[in-house]
Amino acid sequence: DQQIVKRFRGTRSNASLPLLGIAASNNDSEVSSATLSQLASPSRMLTMDRWIDTVNSDHKEKLDEAIAKFYYRTAIPFNTADCKAWKDVWLVARPAYEPPSSKRLRTTLLTKAFNKMQCNVNEIIQDATSVSVVSDGWSNLRNEHLVNFILIIPNHKPLFYGFIDCDGQSQTSLQIANDLIKVIEEIGAAKVNSVVTDNAATMQGA
Repeated sequence: DQQIVKRFRGTRSNASLPLLGIAASNNDSEVSSATLSQLASPSRMLTMDRWIDTVNSDHKEKLDEAIAKFYYRTAIPFNTADCKAWKDVWLVARPAYEPPSSKRLRTTLLTKAFNKMQCNVNEIIQDATSVSVVSDGWSNLRNEHLVNFILIIPNHKPLFYGFIDCDGQSQTSLQIANDLIKVIEEIGAAKVNSVVTDNAATMQGA
């Protein structure tokens, strides 16, 4: 007969778990039921689970959202998410977790984060009793003229409400006034106590 012994190790002190002895012969093999019972015991399973990394769907969702939030707040290029070195970090930290790809960061996760932020902003506006609308215009790197709207609400940080792409539009005092009126009506005219702009002639005229 040939003795085959498998040893499981499960603690930092390298203390071995009970041996699983299999006596193999030419005709049959037999496994000690007492030894199997010990290995299957709850306490033994907990010992082994300490060294098995698992990530359920809820935990993965939270990790994905936390990583996405980090990317959006720091403006790090999305393509770094596909970098092998970045993936290796998570392979060491959480072997069972696969971080989101650059495609997910710029599509589904971005849409989800935007919708969540939009809901938070709407709740703050709905509960507000006093709102100041701040508007200014500028040109971006592609020389596109944009006008933004920022809301100032007591006890809150300034809120970005939205912007208008003024491509093809002449920014006259009348046009600016109409854009401001639209924003004020969306927020609720009774809540708006002031409108703040720069000192450009068209702004003052609005």
